[in-house]
Amino acid sequence: GIRSKSDQADDAEYDSVVTLLNAETGTFLMLLLFAWSFWAIVATIPFWYVGLDAHGSMPWQPKLLFGIHLAASLVFELRLARRTRRGSLILKTNKATAALQIILTCMGRYDVFSDVSFAMLSWERGFSLSYGVVACCIVGVGVLQALPGLVCLTVRFRFPLGLKFNDYNTLLAAAGEP
Repeated sequence: GIRSKSDQADDAEYDSVVTLLNAETGTFLMLLLFAWSFWAIVATIPFWYVGLDAHGSMPWQPKLLFGIHLAASLVFELRLARRTRRGSLILKTNKATAALQIILTCMGRYDVFSDVSFAMLSWERGFSLSYGVVACCIVGVGVLQALPGLVCLTVRFRFPLGLKFNDYNTLLAAAGEP
């Protein structure tokens, strides 16, 4: 017969993202792979700028890596959220919230990417405040976002905090109670 969207959400395998990640080691490791690889891509951005002259444009390789990783990560995140009761409910019945979570994920990751890119561009172009820009980027992005986010996810401590620091906003929405 015909089933409502909320009935379809009841078919989800797990109640929450935390339950799913604790139950499935392979899925948890895949999430870690995506998180660590994102930060590895961000960490390689400075190497693409070495030798950039004053008239050179931003290298295309980090943009391509970022775009491919973002697309693959979003597909993984949405598939994972769909396997939870809360995530399935949001994705099926509240399209505006789901779209907002996806937009926030893209914006958050692009913010990190652009912060590091700007720091390196200012450094290579000899901007007078480039030391401060690079220091703020290392402390703000590296020490205060990447490090706690990766630690929280890797050691399975405070999953919601780890999801937020790594900009997994759809999974974060699926982690809460309805």
